[in-house]
Amino acid sequence: MIQALTFFFPEHKIRGFGTLIHNELNISIEKADSIAKIFAAIASVISAFFVFISAGDTAIIIATFILSFLGFYFFAMAFIGFFAEKKLIEKENSCAEALMHASLLPEGTPVEKIISYLGNGNYAIAKEFQKAEDEINKGASPNKALSRIYKRCKKANIAHIVQLLKLADVSGSIGPETFRESATGMLEEKALMRERAAMLTIQKVTVILSSMLLVPFILGILCSITSSFDLSYLEILGMDKPNQRKLVAASAMASITYVLELALISAVFLGMQDGNLKKSVFYLAFIAPIALLIFLNASALMA
Repeated sequence: MIQALTFFFPEHKIRGFGTLIHNELNISIEKADSIAKIFAAIASVISAFFVFISAGDTAIIIATFILSFLGFYFFAMAFIGFFAEKKLIEKENSCAEALMHASLLPEGTPVEKIISYLGNGNYAIAKEFQKAEDEINKGASPNKALSRIYKRCKKANIAHIVQLLKLADVSGSIGPETFRESATGMLEEKALMRERAAMLTIQKVTVILSSMLLVPFILGILCSITSSFDLSYLEILGMDKPNQRKLVAASAMASITYVLELALISAVFLGMQDGNLKKSVFYLAFIAPIALLIFLNASALMA
């Protein structure tokens, strides 16, 4: 399945994802792939079973299994990535606290001692400084050890603190007020970003829930109800039984088309909201299978 991911994402993105989960969760991308496949297999079997007991036909059961496997696989991989990203963001958010602690050190403190001091702190980014200290003790230069921190954690605040410490290494010292001012700027920026993130999260959740769950479920229920209607009165208009069945099938196909179109529009909207249209492919691969699965299950619910 890892090779299949290259259809949706460039290889460097997949490598970056592998590096992220390895650094933050200490698991390889192969292990994450295995976990996602096991989860998707179990979830797809359960979904297919529910369709089976709802008197769904063979085609719907097979479609349910395949679509649910793909949807839950991407969901599991996304969840693993989300959890790793969450830990990385915790490190970034702790940079202000680390800088406040660094500002307590006297001016002229060598950068090696600053790194050691920050590594003993009780905040998320401390683990990275512990690794840097270990690398320095093994013979690496402070500049190289700091560069590796940024290579592992490519976040703006982490890049900023790394640059400050590199400057301290080159110049010999940085005044405590510089660390304090940088920490204050990070805290102010964090407050603004939190307000913006809250608004965007509400919009995202609304779009995802409506396009992936609510609309497909309602359309599926309506298709299930209409399929049981007695359309014999249409014979007055010259529409025989075969054409009546074709009409019902056409309405079901139109509903499926609408569900997929809504998933596409929602995916593009979410990608634009993230400022990266390439993410629309991921959102579509996540929303469309689950939306179609919900629709198929709902349409078979009252059949």
